Amino acid sequence: MSNSGSEKYAQKHDGTAIPHADAARIARERAADGTLSCAKAFEIAGECGITPQEMGKTLDLAELRLTHCQCGLFGFPPPDKKRIKTLDPMPPGLEEEIRAAEEDGTVPCVDVWRIAKKLDIPRLTAACGCETLKISIRPCQLGSF
Repeated sequence: MSNSGSEKYAQKHDGTAIPHADAARIARERAADGTLSCAKAFEIAGECGITPQEMGKTLDLAELRLTHCQCGLFGFPPPDKKRIKTLDPMPPGLEEEIRAAEEDGTVPCVDVWRIAKKLDIPRLTAACGCETLKISIRPCQLGSF
């Protein structure tokens, strides 16, 4: 799933890629102005029994734009367009968990979610911990980045 706004998301996939039919239908029904939030995408993936990666591909092929990243990285209204910020102070244990998951200056989105659950903190707070430590979050579970 791309968030570039070019609305040529399907071009990311080869010509043989096929969207999950039920997920595509539900996503179109729930989309607003050609966009679907990250949370709704995960909800639909769960309802349809597909992986986040398959959901992201389905959104691309349906030319639906992903918004409101649960890590706060993109898809919010201007002026900021993102919600991620630095933390001061960081919740106890967050730095240690992020550093343990970090590889080559990045932490996968799925690990940010895992850390948040383990520490019983919001996903956005865990993502903000990465921002504080100047560690990038990627790849996205839905394939947006």
